[in-house]
Amino acid sequence: MRYLGPYIRFTDNRKFMVIVRDDGSKSTISYARYLMLLKTPLKDNEDVDHIDEDRTNDSEDNLQVLTHIENTAKTKRHLSKGRRTETRWCGFCGKEIQKEIRNNRKGGLVFCSKQCNGKVNH
Repeated sequence: MRYLGPYIRFTDNRKFMVIVRDDGSKSTISYARYLMLLKTPLKDNEDVDHIDEDRTNDSEDNLQVLTHIENTAKTKRHLSKGRRTETRWCGFCGKEIQKEIRNNRKGGLVFCSKQCNGKVNH
């Protein structure tokens, strides 16, 4: 088995490694998981978590092993912080809608339905 990389995914600047198995098959794992595998074997139900929630910060002191259930619960807690509801208007028909905003992100156009979204994007 060989590891190729790391390479940076341009959509979110995260690092990944490509695994090339002896039979020629390939798969991809996060660079954080690769670093943790160098230190200790991981079970199938274990995830590598970024303590500071910055998935581009792969320093060893920022990584911890959690079960998949623990990691999912931590992610849900993190995503629930900073939620608020804003009044927005549909980008196609102008209908007033309530939109949940997460983690102080500013969104672009929002739509009241898939139909309005489809009309704008075609």
